[in-house]
Amino acid sequence: MGSPSVAIFGLINWDTAFTARIYFIQQVELLAGHILQSYSSNTKIVIRTGQYYCCTYGQIPNFKRMYTRLRNQHFNQYLIDILQKKLGAAYSISVWDVSQIAERRPYAARKEMALACPSNHVRAELVDVENSLLINHLCN
Repeated sequence: MGSPSVAIFGLINWDTAFTARIYFIQQVELLAGHILQSYSSNTKIVIRTGQYYCCTYGQIPNFKRMYTRLRNQHFNQYLIDILQKKLGAAYSISVWDVSQIAERRPYAARKEMALACPSNHVRAELVDVENSLLINHLCN
């Protein structure tokens, strides 16, 4: 069986929202081991950060979502650091940082994005930009 030329790993959004930090850390460690066992060193590893999260819109009473902007940043950085540390000697690793697309917008624009979709999903026009960045990254 062949090996893929690219493997994209994007864990952050759901993990940040619903996973305890210690569990996330354990699972990232396991993931790194599985990557080493499952992918050839010719496979380019792309780490996709979590999408931007603003404020606390979409919070439902009795719904234990643990998602905050800083928690998202922390999980992003942890995933990047561990995969680069554990896999960097064996693989070409790059980061597809989709969080920065919205993060660098003025606060009013970020808040407007969150109000437009109470669950904090990124709007379609930003997903188009994210995908364009990925294609440019892979092709150049």
